Amino acid sequence: MKQSTIKTATVVIGGIILFLVVGNASIVESHYRCDGAWTGTSQGGDPSTTVYMKLQEYRWLMALRSESDGSVTVEIPNEWGEYFGVVERVGDQLQIYKHGSVPELRGAFSTLSNTLAIDMQEPFGFFDGKCTSL
Repeated sequence: MKQSTIKTATVVIGGIILFLVVGNASIVESHYRCDGAWTGTSQGGDPSTTVYMKLQEYRWLMALRSESDGSVTVEIPNEWGEYFGVVERVGDQLQIYKHGSVPELRGAFSTLSNTLAIDMQEPFGFFDGKCTSL
């Protein structure tokens, strides 16, 4: 085998490995437990609750393909889970939007204080709470 063929094959294989490594590290996923309270809810009972949040933050490679900086999933255990497909980083805050033809601002997560404030709409209402990383 010629030396130039070996060099070319090495460069191609190295490029593929680099692309796979960067591609796999393009999303950073974090999980949080958020203890807080509901306001504006039509449901009776105790307004305090715990929700769980999965935050996916996109790295630079994903940012090339998406207008969003990430996505958020909020789960109310044994009741509901909601996906928010548009996240925009503004300083230390992640603004959370409901994806649609016109994204609708529904809440925010502070990466500085780890607080989540989000409108889950009826029948749940508005959640405001402090989150801890899982």
